[in-house]
Amino acid sequence: MRAFLRRHWAGAPVSANRCLACPCCETTGEAGQRLALGGAQWVALNFASAKNPGGGFLGGAKALEEDMARASALYHCLLRQSEYYTINRAGNSMLCTDHIYSPLVPFFRIRGPAQPVRVPALLCAVTCAAQLCYTARVLLPHAQSLPLEDVMAHFHAHGWARVGRVVQEDTLAALRARTKEMMLGTVHYDGLFFQHDSGSGKYEDLQIKQGFVGPSLHYRKIEKLELDPLFRAFMNNALFERIARTEIPGDVVLYRAVLFAKAAHGGTHLPWHQDGGIFWGLSGQPTLQIWTALDDASAESGCLEVVPGSHRGGLVTRLGGVVHDTAARAANAEDHVIKIPARAGEVLLIHNHLWHRSGVNVTDVPRRALTLCLMDSSIRCVRKKRAPRVFFPLFQRA
Repeated sequence: MRAFLRRHWAGAPVSANRCLACPCCETTGEAGQRLALGGAQWVALNFASAKNPGGGFLGGAKALEEDMARASALYHCLLRQSEYYTINRAGNSMLCTDHIYSPLVPFFRIRGPAQPVRVPALLCAVTCAAQLCYTARVLLPHAQSLPLEDVMAHFHAHGWARVGRVVQEDTLAALRARTKEMMLGTVHYDGLFFQHDSGSGKYEDLQIKQGFVGPSLHYRKIEKLELDPLFRAFMNNALFERIARTEIPGDVVLYRAVLFAKAAHGGTHLPWHQDGGIFWGLSGQPTLQIWTALDDASAESGCLEVVPGSHRGGLVTRLGGVVHDTAARAANAEDHVIKIPARAGEVLLIHNHLWHRSGVNVTDVPRRALTLCLMDSSIRCVRKKRAPRVFFPLFQRA
């Protein structure tokens, strides 16, 4: 890095050996404003995405790169370096190439849109791909070359498929720990959506729009996990991109990234339902969900139950969501249901229109799973009552 700075420094009289540790309560913008008063020029390290300029800031994500993109002109500088991102998106290796040096980037905010500054601070920025060691070991070695033809054929025929056990144990441990931190409130991001279990365990007794109600391990759902850097690094793995490319022709965006949890001796019964319909407020219908077990999901802990092939009938109602009892009886759903237990680290594919449900957890350990609903970037939010959603870009073509 020192040699890199010496080669690319724009003639500024500063030693490449000099480094300053800033107080942890400062943002990069705040530190830049303070240091600029001294007259010297400083370099800000952007610990960044290797595949998307600005990381996920357009979709509302919050981490170092996203905060820097909101506070400065760095995003527009990175957009000019398309070759860097093209190479990293196309590469099969999880190792990323080179760095990006951006001289004299104006930082015009210190903490979010509400705090602009009168005189922007000019900082040089070095953009380096972050989380390389973590992403390199997200999956077990065989996952990189796992054949997908039979998996996708089963998915198309039955509406679900087993990809296999592909996630490293240390990755699972990190994601489980982060899940607990979110539930207890020790890790928080503005925009996370929480839903607590109902006291009765009945779906109809769930509280709507209540959100975070305080530290608890009995949240049944946490949504917008793309806001968390650890989950974001995991979902950006090469296997998931290969799966998405088999179904989605254009750039791939995230409709939602959700943790579904059933606490030990808890959880909420989820009735037959489909994930789609006009309630979702979209111009098209997503059809691909990637489901990853963070814990063992047994029949006793509330594993997925499905009606194979039910996706071929499309949505039961235009509204989507819960499949009413009359429709379930008419289809003899109970005669065709199968349970799909999964081991921790196992990945399943679920078609959005597949009838699926799950029960409560009667075991001594939690049952947690991450579900990613992916769709083509051409699908738009068409809701009217609120501002249209901007969907997080997950996999972009060169």
